[in-house]
Amino acid sequence: MEMQSIAPHRITVRTMERITTTVVESPPDTQASLVELRASLLTWREDIEKRLSKVESRLKVMGDDLEKFAFNISPEAFEKLDPEQQIFLAKVLYDSKKSEIEAIFRSEPSIQEIAVCDGEIILKSTEIGGISEKEMEKIVRREGKVCYIFTRPALVEEIPWASLNQDYYPTLSFLLGSQHWTDDVVCLKGREVTVDFDTGCPFNFLDEKLGVNIVSPPTIHELRYSWHLGEPYQYYVRRVKICIRDPEGKFKCMVQIAFLVRMWNKSPFRIVNPMRVGLVGRRIMLEFGFELTLNPRRKASVVKFIE
Repeated sequence: MEMQSIAPHRITVRTMERITTTVVESPPDTQASLVELRASLLTWREDIEKRLSKVESRLKVMGDDLEKFAFNISPEAFEKLDPEQQIFLAKVLYDSKKSEIEAIFRSEPSIQEIAVCDGEIILKSTEIGGISEKEMEKIVRREGKVCYIFTRPALVEEIPWASLNQDYYPTLSFLLGSQHWTDDVVCLKGREVTVDFDTGCPFNFLDEKLGVNIVSPPTIHELRYSWHLGEPYQYYVRRVKICIRDPEGKFKCMVQIAFLVRMWNKSPFRIVNPMRVGLVGRRIMLEFGFELTLNPRRKASVVKFIE
């Protein structure tokens, strides 16, 4: 069987169409930044196509039938692959089961993740992270093959629309620490993080590098795959403690679920803002209970806790 080709990237095609239309309809003073964004996205598309082509070539030596290879690769062999190769194999497998997986997500709105092993959907969960590492490890040991967990794509309502050289994205700053640390320890020794804030984002997505020395690294049984802006990414779930400080110096700390994204610098989360190291949204705002005031003159976000 011949090597299957890599399909064109949907996000860049759709984005090009949107931005081309916007450039035509925009006033002259914004057209320049939109043209600049279009050029940068074209460059991004060319770069990712080159990288995926290299991945495809490397995997070809492992077996010409990629679909069969993705279904049958041993956990030992899979663990030796880099994340980019693992994502590629997960995409190959997903494409082969796409109609079944998407049918479940459509017909069962409560299902958030699905595990696939040996070409069969074996587990479903109503919570992201609900399929445990122990369950997966047991199945993988029994089958002698890697299993893949696919999660329902999060509805992150962000669209590239202007050059960030001339525009500004709202941010939120906080201290990040282990869920086992006390609030005082996080406030004293926590990692200072400034991430993009968007109420259209339901979860906390962070560069996995932010979790170094704070959370444990993942095993292959914890890896999950999903899509953002039409592109695949790989991540794992961890509980972390986040402490936010208001202008009066008052701290509030809570344990939060974080999705730690691997290969962040090559992930689709950087399409809109290449400088971001994380993206958080309404869940953290609702659970902490704060107002966020955006000051366009100072280009700053001000947090105020709701009593």
